[in-house]
Amino acid sequence: MNIFDSLNDENDRQERSGLTTRLVAAAAEASGSSDPEAWEPVIDMLYRATIILPFTDGDEDASGSEESVPVVANEEGEHLLPVFTDETELDSWRPHGGRYTHLETAEVLKVAVQQGFTGLVINPSGETPIELGAENIQNEEPGD
Repeated sequence: MNIFDSLNDENDRQERSGLTTRLVAAAAEASGSSDPEAWEPVIDMLYRATIILPFTDGDEDASGSEESVPVVANEEGEHLLPVFTDETELDSWRPHGGRYTHLETAEVLKVAVQQGFTGLVINPSGETPIELGAENIQNEEPGD
């Protein structure tokens, strides 16, 4: 790794940490509102974000190419895919560490629903976990 890679890594970490702070504030404000449109800024931020998708520490299949992801259930028993806005949030949920990747929220949500998940839960162990379901999948970017 050269110095420019580490600077980019640090900038990425700071951006993701800033996203978490803004997202928690927006979600707290939206959850205190009776206006359904109060969630639009939260959804907009998430659609423009890159989030962390963790993998489970299970055995790989015989081909070695399958990745498995963890599953959490909400109060209604629906299966949600846990994702995270930054490494700190991931570490608070999974302190033993493990593999993960960064992906765009919209892409992760579409794939999760196609694979039978009800949706995503963002920062499930955080101050304000956020659930996104199939109703949040849009054909065009929010704000367009």
